[in-house]
Amino acid sequence: MKNLFKLLLLSAFYFPVLKAQDTIPTHEEITLEAYLKNDLSLWDQAIEQIKTLPPSLERSLLLAETAYGAAGTVFSEEDRTPAAAYLEIAQQELEAILEEDKQHASAHGLLSGVLGMCIALDPNQGMRLGQLSGRHANKALRFGSEDPTALREAGGQLLYTPVQWGGDPEEGLELLQRAESLYDKTLAGKDWRYLNTLTLLGQALSMTEQKEAARSVYLRALALQPDFTYVKYYLLPALDQ
Repeated sequence: MKNLFKLLLLSAFYFPVLKAQDTIPTHEEITLEAYLKNDLSLWDQAIEQIKTLPPSLERSLLLAETAYGAAGTVFSEEDRTPAAAYLEIAQQELEAILEEDKQHASAHGLLSGVLGMCIALDPNQGMRLGQLSGRHANKALRFGSEDPTALREAGGQLLYTPVQWGGDPEEGLELLQRAESLYDKTLAGKDWRYLNTLTLLGQALSMTEQKEAARSVYLRALALQPDFTYVKYYLLPALDQ
């Protein structure tokens, strides 16, 4: 009887600890970790978790964003071949959203970015997809002047499109500054989209010869997430090269 009583006491004491340890991470937590560490297996885990959510425009947008983020991680590797599968998922989801809501600013912005990545995979598609990417970026701005995702992607499109084909780093910088200002700063360190906006903003500042301002942005990102791999080991050191 005494042993049974001791067992019950131990169970009552340890059960909350075991329960906390067994908590399954949310897809938001997984994507943040995937983005910070450039970990493709974590992106895959987040994608599979999102696929289990009930169908909706929000689910489609979330799945598209996450697949787009995974493709970005592939672009940091020598072999970019796996990016095509992620971009296909993102494009299908975004096109489905736009069939239902032709004025969905975030979807237009993200589709512009997805098409830009498709060009990077196959430059032979540059002429056709470049024009299409630009049209979606323009629609993102038309329908989403206060949408940080739309502004971020339109800004990125202007930043990385060659000037002779319509790129404009100065205008891209302005859009990225506006995008950054619209995010909820109380969640900034836990939102991979905001951290992504900071990396683009820093690159825009660097490309427009404002390296100390870029350094300040990168240091802000590291203050939020000290183990932010891309900033810590690539973007920040690149300013001094």
